[in-house]
Amino acid sequence: GGSGIGQMIASALVQNGVTVYIASRKLEVLEKVADEITQQSKSVNIAAGKCIAVRANLFRKSDCDALAKTLRETYQVTKLDILVNNSGMSWYSGSELDNFDEQNGWDRLMALNVKCVFYLTAALLPLLKHAANGNLDPSRVVNISSVASVAAATENPLSAPGNGSWSYASSKAAVNHLTRTLASTLA
Repeated sequence: GGSGIGQMIASALVQNGVTVYIASRKLEVLEKVADEITQQSKSVNIAAGKCIAVRANLFRKSDCDALAKTLRETYQVTKLDILVNNSGMSWYSGSELDNFDEQNGWDRLMALNVKCVFYLTAALLPLLKHAANGNLDPSRVVNISSVASVAAATENPLSAPGNGSWSYASSKAAVNHLTRTLASTLA
């Protein structure tokens, strides 16, 4: 929620009266964005919600569990109507196919882009269930993917010639399928 699509989603929700928690590793930047969103929203709608910055580093299951615990214990969150899984990283600079960076290009990217979508959803499931009113007004989980999930191209304008981002496209395709499988489980 600190930049790009996440910031736009957070802003729209706050403008419509929602209290939004945005999480990122960079708390200082996040706090500035949260304050801007809250102030801009109040200038548009007096009944606007508020945006709250929460520091979180989401690469492991324990990180997702820690964020859920922080929301419950520090911020006294008892229910969650909407979860937007938007955290992600790219490997736009890419690498050559025969020398692709395993740790950054695959392991860290897949951990953040795919694993943590699953683990954060699971960690926040009790709060989502508490907010739901059956099929009349269920809680929502929104997973942000990318057109890269369906595009066959691996090179992009930011990568050097011959370098690709095979892992990014694969991770976003995995998010699409994870979304379908979670939907069949949680519906």
